[in-house]
Amino acid sequence: MSLLERLGGLANGKVTPIGSQMQALPLSPRLARVLIAGHGSFEAAAACAWLSEPAPVDLPAAASSSDLFPVIDHWSRMPPALKHVTNTLGDIAKSMLDWEHREHVSETELRRALFRGYGDRVARRRSGDRFTLASGHGAILGRQSRVHGADWLIALDVTASQSSHTSEAIVRVASAVDPEWLTPTRRELRHTFDKSTGTVRATEIDWYDEIPLREHPVAPDADERARILAEAWLDGAKDERSERLLRRLAFSGTDTDVTSLVSAAAASATRLSDVVLDEALLPWDIRQHLSAAAPESLTVPSGRSMTVDYREDGGVAVAVKLQELFGLAETPRIGPTRTPITFELLAPNGRPVQTTQDLKSFWERTYPEVRKELRGRYPRHPWPDDPWTATPTHRAKKRV
Repeated sequence: MSLLERLGGLANGKVTPIGSQMQALPLSPRLARVLIAGHGSFEAAAACAWLSEPAPVDLPAAASSSDLFPVIDHWSRMPPALKHVTNTLGDIAKSMLDWEHREHVSETELRRALFRGYGDRVARRRSGDRFTLASGHGAILGRQSRVHGADWLIALDVTASQSSHTSEAIVRVASAVDPEWLTPTRRELRHTFDKSTGTVRATEIDWYDEIPLREHPVAPDADERARILAEAWLDGAKDERSERLLRRLAFSGTDTDVTSLVSAAAASATRLSDVVLDEALLPWDIRQHLSAAAPESLTVPSGRSMTVDYREDGGVAVAVKLQELFGLAETPRIGPTRTPITFELLAPNGRPVQTTQDLKSFWERTYPEVRKELRGRYPRHPWPDDPWTATPTHRAKKRV
C-alpha cells in the first residue's frame, strides 16, 4: 500500500486515475508507472521489457548515465521475445494514454520515468563506489554498471552481497537521478550545543527517506534551546554566583529542586553564560527563609556590611579588617545549626594576618603579638592596647 501511494496509484486509500491506468497494464506496479511516466514511448516500453527479463548482451563498456541506454541503443541485438513484448506494450499504451502517448522520449525523460517507478530505490554516493540507499542501508555499485559518474542514482537491480568481505548490497543496474527531482519526504529540526560559543545552534534538515538532502541553519526553538542550555549547565562547571546561591540554600537547610531552578534560569537565556541562578527565581517564602538563615552579608561593629562566604564544606567565613571588629567579644553564629563565623582578619593592606572562630581568645592571646608586628608597618592605623573598648573603624587615623 505504501509503495502504491508512492507510485501515485493510491491516495487516501482510493485508486487514482494513474492507479487505474496502472491496473490496466500487464506489468508490475513499478514498471507500469515507468511506462506511464515515459508516455508509452518505445524507450519506456523497451526499458520495462528488459527490466522484466534482463537479457545478457555483449555491449560497449562506455560510461553512461543509465545502464539501460546501451541496451536501448543496441535493441536490435535483443531476443525476439523482448522485441515482441516491447511492441505489445507500446500498442497497449498508445490505446490507453491517448493524447499523452509519444513515440520517443529523451534520455533525461526516460531517466525521470525510471525514477517515478523506483523512487524508493534512490541512493547517494558516500565515497568511491559506496552509496547509501533511501532505506538507510549501504550498497556498492557493481563493476558491471556503467553509471559510475553519478552521485545520485536509483538502484534498478540490487541484490545481497555474496562476499564475506562486506555485508553491503550490490547495485547491478542503475540510472542517474538529478537531485532537483527529489522532494523531501520529511523535515527535521536538529539542535546542538556549541561548547566553543556556549550557544545552541539549530539546523533544518530535509530528508529523502533516510538520506539527508540538504541542511541550513535556522533560529533555535526557544523551549528546546532552554532545555539544552539547562542540561549543559547541569553537566558543566558552575558560575560563582550560582554556586554561591546553591551553597546558601544548602546551608539554610532548604530542600531545593535544582533542576527546576536551572530550567527557570534557562528559559530566557540565549547562551550558557546567561544561565545564572538568582534569588529572584525562588518563591517568596523561600527567599525570606534564605535571607534569615543564610544572609548575604554580616554587619560588623564598624557599621559596614561584609559579604559572607559560604564554603563547600558547609562552613561560613567573613573577611574583614581587624580594626573593624574592635569591641566584638563573641563570635557571631548563623544558620539553623548556629554555625560560628570564621573571621579572616585582614591587615590594613587587605592581606590576612589571622583566622579565628573564637574572637574572645584572639583578643586575649593573639592580638598583642599581631599589634606588635603591624603597628610599626601601619602607624596611621589604630592599634589600641585595649581592643575591647576601642572604637571599631575601617579608616586610618586623621593626620595631625
